[in-house]
Amino acid sequence: NRDDKIIFGKGTRLHILP
Repeated sequence: NRDDKIIFGKGTRLHILP
């Protein structure tokens, strides 16, 4: 699942977990 490493926060911020 890509959701594990890619999480979309509020606004246009993009958080990428290792």
